[in-house]
Amino acid sequence: MGSMLHMKVLPVDGSGDTLFADMAGAFDSLPSERQQQFLSLKAKHLFQKNASKEALQAMSAAITACLKTVPDVCHPVVRTHPETGRKSLFVSEGFTTHIEGLEEEESQALLKWLYAYTTQEKFVYRHKWKEGDMVFWDNRSLLHLGM
Repeated sequence: MGSMLHMKVLPVDGSGDTLFADMAGAFDSLPSERQQQFLSLKAKHLFQKNASKEALQAMSAAITACLKTVPDVCHPVVRTHPETGRKSLFVSEGFTTHIEGLEEEESQALLKWLYAYTTQEKFVYRHKWKEGDMVFWDNRSLLHLGM
Protein backbone atom coordinates (compact mmCIF):
# COMPACT_ATOMS: atom_id res chain seq x y z
CA MET A 1 0.00 0.00 0.00
CA GLY A 2 2.63 2.51 0.99
CA SER A 3 6.29 2.86 1.70
CA MET A 4 8.35 5.20 3.79
CA LEU A 5 12.01 6.14 3.72
CA HIS A 6 13.80 8.03 6.47
CA MET A 7 17.27 9.48 5.85
CA LYS A 8 19.43 9.06 8.89
CA VAL A 9 22.92 9.27 7.36
CA LEU A 10 23.60 10.98 4.04
CA PRO A 11 26.09 9.44 1.63
CA VAL A 12 29.32 11.44 1.81
CA ASP A 13 29.34 11.99 -1.95
CA GLY A 14 25.77 13.40 -1.98
CA SER A 15 24.42 10.54 -4.10
CA GLY A 16 21.27 8.59 -3.37
CA ASP A 17 18.49 10.79 -4.73
CA THR A 18 15.17 8.97 -5.19
CA LEU A 19 12.98 9.41 -8.27
CA PHE A 20 9.20 9.06 -8.06
CA ALA A 21 7.09 8.61 -11.22
CA ASP A 22 3.40 9.58 -11.11
CA MET A 23 1.81 6.69 -12.98
CA ALA A 24 -1.73 8.03 -12.49
CA GLY A 25 -0.72 11.39 -13.95
CA ALA A 26 0.91 9.59 -16.86
CA PHE A 27 -2.27 7.61 -17.54
CA ASP A 28 -4.45 10.73 -17.26
CA SER A 29 -2.36 12.55 -19.85
CA LEU A 30 -2.61 9.80 -22.47
CA PRO A 31 -4.92 10.37 -25.45
CA SER A 32 -8.19 8.50 -24.89
CA GLU A 33 -7.38 6.02 -27.71
CA ARG A 34 -4.16 5.03 -25.92
CA GLN A 35 -5.97 4.74 -22.59
CA GLN A 36 -8.49 2.37 -24.17
CA GLN A 37 -5.71 0.33 -25.80
CA PHE A 38 -3.90 -0.13 -22.49
CA LEU A 39 -7.05 -1.00 -20.49
CA SER A 40 -7.24 -4.42 -22.12
CA LEU A 41 -3.56 -5.33 -21.83
CA LYS A 42 -1.78 -7.47 -19.25
CA ALA A 43 1.94 -7.61 -18.62
CA LYS A 44 4.27 -10.18 -17.13
CA HIS A 45 6.43 -9.09 -14.22
CA LEU A 46 9.50 -10.86 -12.87
CA PHE A 47 10.76 -9.78 -9.44
CA GLN A 48 14.44 -10.41 -10.16
CA LYS A 49 14.38 -9.17 -13.80
CA ASN A 50 17.17 -6.64 -13.41
CA ALA A 51 19.09 -8.14 -10.52
CA SER A 52 22.74 -8.07 -11.50
CA LYS A 53 24.87 -11.19 -11.41
CA GLU A 54 26.97 -9.51 -8.69
CA ALA A 55 23.89 -8.72 -6.59
CA LEU A 56 22.61 -12.27 -6.89
CA GLN A 57 26.04 -13.66 -5.94
CA ALA A 58 26.17 -11.38 -2.89
CA MET A 59 22.88 -12.75 -1.56
CA SER A 60 22.77 -15.55 0.91
CA ALA A 61 21.92 -19.01 -0.35
CA ALA A 62 18.56 -18.81 1.45
CA ILE A 63 17.59 -15.56 -0.30
CA THR A 64 18.77 -16.85 -3.68
CA ALA A 65 16.74 -20.03 -3.19
CA CYS A 66 13.71 -17.99 -2.19
CA LEU A 67 14.01 -15.75 -5.28
CA LYS A 68 14.05 -18.83 -7.52
CA THR A 69 10.60 -19.72 -6.20
CA VAL A 70 9.09 -16.34 -7.11
CA PRO A 71 7.20 -16.95 -10.36
CA ASP A 72 6.45 -14.51 -13.14
CA VAL A 73 3.12 -12.85 -12.42
CA CYS A 74 0.68 -11.17 -14.72
CA HIS A 75 -0.80 -7.76 -13.90
CA PRO A 76 -3.07 -5.41 -15.84
CA VAL A 77 -1.14 -2.62 -17.56
CA VAL A 78 -3.71 -0.25 -16.05
CA ARG A 79 -4.72 -0.58 -12.40
CA THR A 80 -7.54 1.12 -10.57
CA HIS A 81 -6.73 2.54 -7.15
CA PRO A 82 -8.97 0.74 -4.62
CA GLU A 83 -9.71 3.90 -2.62
CA THR A 84 -9.74 6.75 -5.16
CA GLY A 85 -10.88 4.85 -8.25
CA ARG A 86 -8.17 6.65 -10.23
CA LYS A 87 -6.50 4.65 -12.99
CA SER A 88 -2.71 4.39 -13.29
CA LEU A 89 -0.23 2.62 -15.49
CA PHE A 90 1.50 -0.39 -13.96
CA VAL A 91 4.67 -1.15 -15.88
CA SER A 92 8.22 -0.87 -14.65
CA GLU A 93 11.50 -1.26 -16.46
CA GLY A 94 12.75 -3.00 -13.34
CA PHE A 95 10.12 -5.74 -13.31
CA THR A 96 7.96 -5.84 -16.47
CA THR A 97 9.18 -8.36 -19.02
CA HIS A 98 6.48 -8.73 -21.66
CA ILE A 99 2.99 -7.65 -22.77
CA GLU A 100 0.83 -10.76 -23.03
CA GLY A 101 -0.62 -11.62 -26.42
CA LEU A 102 1.93 -9.55 -28.38
CA GLU A 103 4.86 -10.79 -30.41
CA GLU A 104 8.18 -10.17 -28.66
CA GLU A 105 9.24 -7.33 -30.95
CA GLU A 106 5.89 -5.52 -30.62
CA SER A 107 5.84 -6.11 -26.86
CA GLN A 108 9.34 -4.71 -26.36
CA ALA A 109 8.60 -1.69 -28.58
CA LEU A 110 5.45 -0.90 -26.60
CA LEU A 111 7.22 -1.34 -23.25
CA LYS A 112 10.08 0.89 -24.42
CA TRP A 113 7.52 3.55 -25.38
CA LEU A 114 5.74 3.24 -22.03
CA TYR A 115 8.98 3.49 -20.05
CA ALA A 116 10.00 6.63 -21.94
CA TYR A 117 6.51 8.12 -21.61
CA THR A 118 6.09 7.52 -17.88
CA THR A 119 9.53 8.82 -16.98
CA GLN A 120 9.17 12.19 -18.68
CA GLU A 121 10.26 15.04 -16.44
CA LYS A 122 6.66 16.25 -16.05
CA PHE A 123 5.73 12.98 -14.27
CA VAL A 124 8.86 12.61 -12.14
CA TYR A 125 9.75 14.14 -8.79
CA ARG A 126 13.40 13.85 -7.75
CA HIS A 127 13.95 13.93 -4.02
CA LYS A 128 17.38 15.22 -3.02
CA TRP A 129 17.78 13.87 0.49
CA LYS A 130 18.72 15.91 3.52
CA GLU A 131 19.50 14.37 6.89
CA GLY A 132 16.28 13.69 8.79
CA ASP A 133 14.00 13.70 5.72
CA MET A 134 11.14 11.26 5.67
CA VAL A 135 9.18 10.50 2.51
CA PHE A 136 5.97 8.47 2.41
CA TRP A 137 4.28 7.46 -0.85
CA ASP A 138 1.44 5.37 -2.21
CA ASN A 139 2.91 2.33 -3.99
CA ARG A 140 -0.35 1.84 -5.85
CA SER A 141 0.16 4.87 -8.10
CA LEU A 142 3.85 5.80 -7.94
CA LEU A 143 7.03 4.04 -8.96
CA HIS A 144 10.28 4.82 -7.20
CA LEU A 145 13.92 4.33 -8.04
CA GLY A 146 17.00 5.08 -5.98
CA MET A 147 19.82 6.72 -7.89
